[in-house]
Amino acid sequence: MSRVKLFINKLSSKNNEDNINDYVEYNPQNIENILVKFHRLHEQVCVMEKSLKNAENRSNYYEDLFIKFQTMFNDELTLFKQYKSHIFLLNQTLRENELFIKELDRELKDYFESSDHNNNEEDKEKFMSFKRIVLRFFHQNNLSKSMLKQKLIDLNENIERKNHLLEKLQDEISSFYNPSSPLKLQKNKIELKQAVG
Repeated sequence: MSRVKLFINKLSSKNNEDNINDYVEYNPQNIENILVKFHRLHEQVCVMEKSLKNAENRSNYYEDLFIKFQTMFNDELTLFKQYKSHIFLLNQTLRENELFIKELDRELKDYFESSDHNNNEEDKEKFMSFKRIVLRFFHQNNLSKSMLKQKLIDLNENIERKNHLLEKLQDEISSFYNPSSPLKLQKNKIELKQAVG
């Protein structure tokens, strides 16, 4: 019984192989079409990889640009705070000067409204008071001037630094969107060699 089963299985497997061979045929045109399609797909994959690489480069560039803009924005905030501090100091100096003028005016009125100017001791005291006010004013004025000068120096340094960053950023942006061609670079190298050699 087992021999019969084996024989039947052999026959059925032979029939299956014949059936499979009927479907597979050797056609050079089909192989060529498959190779052409494979080549096209390979080119598309290469183009996609290239565009992905370009997109990744642009993404990195834009992230870097964003960080630089963020730094510049923080610099602008610092400058604004410095301007605000400078204006505050100017206002404070103006208020102190107004107070000085009022105090000086009051002292002068007291001096001239006093009935007798014959008392030398009292005159000396008023003069000393007047002198103290004037000296205090000059001292405060010198202090304010030195503080304002330092604040202006700091402001100018920060403005210069910010302007330098802006120029650098503009150069980077223009070089990113308008890259110099290798021909120009090669031409410049030749001119440099000619100039030196």
